[in-house]
Amino acid sequence: MALYRGREGSLKYGVVGSGTAVQQVSDWKIDSSMEILDGTSLGDTSKVKVTGLGDWKGSFSAFFDNQSVNTQQAALIAAALAGTLLTGATSVTFYLTAAKYFYGDIIITGMSVTVAVGDLVKIAFTFEGSGPLALA
Repeated sequence: MALYRGREGSLKYGVVGSGTAVQQVSDWKIDSSMEILDGTSLGDTSKVKVTGLGDWKGSFSAFFDNQSVNTQQAALIAAALAGTLLTGATSVTFYLTAAKYFYGDIIITGMSVTVAVGDLVKIAFTFEGSGPLALA
């Protein structure tokens, strides 16, 4: 049984499998679900269920680090403000370790920046998947 440490995780922006690490990421989360359809007919003595469409979404957070317009955080902020589909050369890849990761096309659906006295400035993104989620 393989166990993974959270500290080994990362988030990369760019081509899947070879992107550049997003600066100061503190956490990420992916939620995956499968739609269940009811195919029960009159006369059935038990419910009949079949799977429908899969769906996935998630979030990631970082300490705000936007010192240059060429950073990965700046690119993600721009994508959030424009509603851009992140795919191909602009993919976001969610790493468990350097060799194990989740990937798929995403649309950033929300962004929040938190500023509080006595704390570091944080930025958080929410997203929805477009198409399948894969594990490599």
